[in-house]
Amino acid sequence: MIDSPCPNCGKPLAENQCIYCGYTESVAPLLPRSPVMRGQASAQQSRGPTLLHLIAVGALVIAGAAIWWPSPPDVELADTPLVLPPEKGALDDGRQGSVRGSQRDRLEAGAAPRNPIERARLATVQLRTSVASGTAFLIDNSCRAFTNKHVLTAMATEDEGAADRNLRAAEDLVERLEERIESRRASKYRSCPSCRLSEIDDMLTSEFDRLNRAKVALEALREQFEDGSRGAVAMLADGVEVSLEVLWQSERSDLAVVRLNAVDCPYLKPAPDDDLEFGQRLFAIGNPLGLTHSVTSGVFSGYRRDEYGKRVIQTDAPINSGNSGGPLLTEDGRVIGINTAIARGATGIGFAIPYSRARDEWSGQIGG
Repeated sequence: MIDSPCPNCGKPLAENQCIYCGYTESVAPLLPRSPVMRGQASAQQSRGPTLLHLIAVGALVIAGAAIWWPSPPDVELADTPLVLPPEKGALDDGRQGSVRGSQRDRLEAGAAPRNPIERARLATVQLRTSVASGTAFLIDNSCRAFTNKHVLTAMATEDEGAADRNLRAAEDLVERLEERIESRRASKYRSCPSCRLSEIDDMLTSEFDRLNRAKVALEALREQFEDGSRGAVAMLADGVEVSLEVLWQSERSDLAVVRLNAVDCPYLKPAPDDDLEFGQRLFAIGNPLGLTHSVTSGVFSGYRRDEYGKRVIQTDAPINSGNSGGPLLTEDGRVIGINTAIARGATGIGFAIPYSRARDEWSGQIGG
């Protein structure tokens, strides 16, 4: 006798027992089910879980997770603007050779000097051209600076030599381009005897453009070094470069004054240079071998006489090529001299012109 289908596997029951899954009627649910219900349940089980089952289970899982999972706390975003640092070497007004605004404020804000020597570096500049360099230091807020006359002479001499070489090269280029155009004209005319000269020149537009550019460059080179200071620039402690002009060159000593194309510059204040003590600590700032704004130190070694018969300060603070025109300072950052020369073939013997002597020669022109 075959009974109704097995509620577990849907196979037919034999004597209230399923020979396929082992189900017996004795372990059937306590609540009776009608044959129709048993048939529906067995059909559903034979087909496995339906899409509705899966959707219902997923909804329950998501709801439970939403109840259990803590929501993130509210975050308040700070309304802080992005501040970019200034580009190093950039000029305030975007024009090469001039800087607007207070140089003192900009330099001190950027460097934040921690001692008098660091503050003195801000008033020291590098004078340079493409082939030579030296040092100067600012002496008033009008951006005038002391340096050595031989620094300007060396830069002018080197630049004149470089200018001569560049001029010769530029002149040769113009001459070669003109010869090339004439040769191309003749060649074009031979291949097109009926062509007019204007038509041939139209065919040589690129050659004429190159010739014109070469002529413009030649004229610029001819004008570049008229007064010995053209082409020279002063580089401030933060890398900004400005143009300069020569105001004065002494006829009695190795001194000169230049003025930077800037306003409100930091400057050095003087210290008495006639009461130095032997062994007193001194500092030199300069640009030796292109190492900009380098600081060296030594002591006061005594007073000597230079080739002009004038008194100079001797120190063992290292003074190398490129230091000329830079300041010699006391520990409190005040200038006592202008680094000028070293003893050839010796170590630790350098000389500086006393600041008071420079002040006397250029009397009434120094601020501060």
